[in-house]
Amino acid sequence: MTVVVNMLGGSGLGKSTTAAGLYHQMKLDGKNVELVREYVKNWAWDGKKIGQYDQIYIFGKQARSEYMLYNKVDYIITDSPIILSPVYEKFYNNGESMIEEASIKFLEKAKKNGVKHINFLLDRKKPFNPEGRYETEEQAKTVDVKVSEFLADHGLTYEKVDCVDEERIKFMMDFLNEMQKM
Repeated sequence: MTVVVNMLGGSGLGKSTTAAGLYHQMKLDGKNVELVREYVKNWAWDGKKIGQYDQIYIFGKQARSEYMLYNKVDYIITDSPIILSPVYEKFYNNGESMIEEASIKFLEKAKKNGVKHINFLLDRKKPFNPEGRYETEEQAKTVDVKVSEFLADHGLTYEKVDCVDEERIKFMMDFLNEMQKM
């Protein structure tokens, strides 16, 4: 069985930093784990704009990066979970999404294939750095709310992580270790 550990929230709240830290700690602990990074991040650094149909492509790239590891590793840590694609698509397209249903079906199919997704909703605890991002701080905070709404609308469970970056890894490691005991 593969467990996918999703870092959720808007841009600039530490998803990538937390994912990298958790990945590092799990590797040190001898876990069979891989890190799936945010595909579109390179676009942001290149200054490439995201068009109204690009989230379909981004969703596909992100999904492929994740599912190619199913049943090959025990854990996948990702700073760009599948469910963020429809959230961002709706954010930038006046609430419309072509991939929302596909993202939910993707999660359902993965679950049928023995893949478990653990959602960690991160709280914003540090100053916003606009470099390499599409959103302003205000927009990122709006996305934070949209992520919470998406989770609620689709009945997706999550663990709220409201501690500072330095404590997140321990919180998540403790959670994952407790989950393994069940």
